[in-house]
Amino acid sequence: MTVSNKQRVAILGAGVTGLVLANELAQNPNMTVEVFERSGRMGGLQRSVHVDGMEFDVGAIIFRRGHGLVVAFPKLLDVLVPTPPRPHALGPAGKMDPFPFSLAGYVRDNGVGETMVSVADMGYSRLRYSKRDTVPAYCKYYLGDHIYRNSGLKYFIERFYDVPDDQLGIEFAHQRLDYLQNIGNFYRVLLNRARPNNNKEGAREVLVRPAAGFDAMFAMIGQWLAEQGVAVRMNTTIEQIGKQGDKFAIRTQVGEEIFDKVFSTAPIPVALRLIGQQPEVALDTMNLLSLFCVADMQHQANVIYNYMPDGLWNRITVFSRYYGKVNGRDYLAVEITTKDTSEPAIARYRQDFIDHVTRVGVARNVECVGTFVTPSAYPIYRHGHSEQVAHEKARLAAFGIETLGRQGNFEYISSSIAANRATQAARAFQSTEP
Repeated sequence: MTVSNKQRVAILGAGVTGLVLANELAQNPNMTVEVFERSGRMGGLQRSVHVDGMEFDVGAIIFRRGHGLVVAFPKLLDVLVPTPPRPHALGPAGKMDPFPFSLAGYVRDNGVGETMVSVADMGYSRLRYSKRDTVPAYCKYYLGDHIYRNSGLKYFIERFYDVPDDQLGIEFAHQRLDYLQNIGNFYRVLLNRARPNNNKEGAREVLVRPAAGFDAMFAMIGQWLAEQGVAVRMNTTIEQIGKQGDKFAIRTQVGEEIFDKVFSTAPIPVALRLIGQQPEVALDTMNLLSLFCVADMQHQANVIYNYMPDGLWNRITVFSRYYGKVNGRDYLAVEITTKDTSEPAIARYRQDFIDHVTRVGVARNVECVGTFVTPSAYPIYRHGHSEQVAHEKARLAAFGIETLGRQGNFEYISSSIAANRATQAARAFQSTEP
């Protein structure tokens, strides 16, 4: 009987992180890789929902040529759709401006006098908030107190988590507001030259998923992985993970198998229960409610952020700007973060969105044709968050499981960063193997 000397690696979750990790490990001829996915689809948080002949995404998802998923699977460049980025923000005055805002828009909404005060305030804020130890201090250090308030960024942050900004942990700023560091001075931000990725090569073009939706895109990835010898096990429920010496025994509905290494992109509480331990810390999250709508949009933006003090929605993605109108109408997805996804709450959010965008002139003839709830989509960063997450991850690490990804590490990071970290983790693991 021939005994294989190959390392057998299990990856929990077929989201972006798990798939990139699998691809990188599969390049090593001394490893066999298997991905376990409890649902019937790949892609994790990147998904499309088919409604009335239209493909709606859950979230505003774009790629660049340097995105970790694109680097891992370069054939995606054949199907991803190039489009110019047109993100805009609906400011506190109810007027549209290039994201995050521009000099003309700032003067228009705040006046010349307040603009001059904002210039002076930026310099003063660099001294006053130099510690950057809270979310408001972090934002004010880079923007100034006046711009932070007048731009509407404060409203957006507080709406996202439904808590005052000073109750959020600084991790939120480090992971999702790091682009503020690129601003540098008042003139760059007001001239709209400090948008995320604006100074990088290819900033005039972004890539979006193919018109057929994310399922078509991830089917290509699945085929690619199969050709590399990776087994992606869909609709597979892991019941328990045990230890046999320094190896792992993974039990599913079809039996038990032995692996040399386990990577988990599953939510931390889920992974803990799989190894027979109960979570000791409550890691709070927000659900993502997506409204799928058709409308007659009154602006050419493809993504719109709500920086107004009212309106319960966070962001709009207009898919008809990428793929063309359907029956002469625009179609779009609306993102709302909430803990309450009951039917009465969804009805209230739906009506609030229709009333709000109609009143401020963003859209006309709005009709919602569907909804989708992504549970626990975003971590809530509260003070002491880092210590709590580190405690739970240390328990998994002590068992021998390495955690990765947004859910696996309880991080609010972009899919590109998650994919890049997966590649780094795969290479680090391979470098430790004989």
